[in-house]
Amino acid sequence: MFNKLPQRDPEGACVRKATAARRVGIDALCACGENRSEALIRGTNPIMCHECKRKKKGQATVDGHHFAGEANSPIKVPTPVNDHRAETQRRSVRLAEEDAREP
Repeated sequence: MFNKLPQRDPEGACVRKATAARRVGIDALCACGENRSEALIRGTNPIMCHECKRKKKGQATVDGHHFAGEANSPIKVPTPVNDHRAETQRRSVRLAEEDAREP
């Protein structure tokens, strides 16, 4: 759906992914097949992704994604909730790391 941008910090990306995997459990998998740790909900038994949780509650499984950042544009793109959660999580961690590096 989206073209992946090259990782600016491949080592940091690996650390972030490992940290997220430890939160939900190594090789965690939702019944629907979702295995991205950023899209899985920590502490659910059985393991459940955000999309399955919303389906179970009768809620929408698509989020509006501010592709250019909310501060930069009010335009939202419909994005599946698991994709949106994973991207938002990665972006927030990346921004926090960049802020920590600034003098």
